Amino acid sequence: MNDWLARASRAQLAMIMGLCCGIGGAVGLAVIAGEGWAGALPGAIGAGLGGALIGGTLLHAQLRRRAEALGPLPAADRRAAERASVRGPVPEDPGTRAAARALARTALAEQRRRRVLGLVSALFILASQVFLAVQASPWWWVGVAATTGLVVYGSFLLPRRLERRVELLGPPSGGPDGGQAG
Repeated sequence: MNDWLARASRAQLAMIMGLCCGIGGAVGLAVIAGEGWAGALPGAIGAGLGGALIGGTLLHAQLRRRAEALGPLPAADRRAAERASVRGPVPEDPGTRAAARALARTALAEQRRRRVLGLVSALFILASQVFLAVQASPWWWVGVAATTGLVVYGSFLLPRRLERRVELLGPPSGGPDGGQAG
């Protein structure tokens, strides 16, 4: 996680997310939807306010929980723990290993916390894309396929992957000799 993001206040996250979403909404409406730049202003305002709300609330809380899970680690150890929490070999350093396990457990808790809301919103988006594919343009079937893949990954594959990673990053079983009886 970026050091600036870990220390950012609610207002800073709201401002950055609001700007990014507002600019993205304006460009999307102006270029893709063909509304022109005059029609893009209401979309930019709506997307900016939505992004600011999400950045100041959900993103801020999620980043705080991640920072608490990591604890006070040096930058190099923090990066190693973040990497080890999702992939790669298990760290040899017990502190880095514990931080990586805490991060993986936090990610699993985050995924479980918003499971129903995420699935309902994803299914709503999927239904909207199917409607647009049938009514407007067959190109929307690309979005249907991508959204279906994301729903399957987020609902079924990601939780199992995180559970396996938490188990893998757990304390070594047995003693210093790897659990072998002498």
